[in-house]
Amino acid sequence: MFVDHTLESAPEGSKEALRRTQKGFGFVPVAMRRLAESPVLLAAFDDGTRHFAASSLTPRQQEVVILTVARLNECHLCVAIHGRMLARQGHRALVAPLTAGEATGDPALDALVRFVEQLMACRGQVSDAELQMFFDAGFQQRHALDVVVGVAAYTLSTFANRLTRAPVDPQLQP
Repeated sequence: MFVDHTLESAPEGSKEALRRTQKGFGFVPVAMRRLAESPVLLAAFDDGTRHFAASSLTPRQQEVVILTVARLNECHLCVAIHGRMLARQGHRALVAPLTAGEATGDPALDALVRFVEQLMACRGQVSDAELQMFFDAGFQQRHALDVVVGVAAYTLSTFANRLTRAPVDPQLQP
């Protein structure tokens, strides 16, 4: 249903994001080729992910947020991509529990997962008790707000990937 654009066929406003993706991944995943149909969506995702990458969360914490959003939104593609990225960071043991919604054995990461789950379930209106549990795990207000950036960027991604029925590219298979 959705066009798998190439660098040549993509709308002009999508080409730079596709080039960056090509450089980062070594290829352009089908999901990005399909999202390229909308330069506005692709730019929003590209900007959101770059801002999230610059957040106060560590790269491992960022991947935990992303995998939690992907699991909750049932995006098999994002689960595959970000499970692989977490494993590349040296945290392969976290992938199975995070994708299954189980405890990781790390209290701070488990608090982060619970915070993301609550944030999404309550559409942002997390209870004072839940927020305090997040802070008690060592997180600060800035972290909570940066999690919102990750949830926003990857909700956009997971929804668009599901809408376009983007498959998991062979290069991203576990």
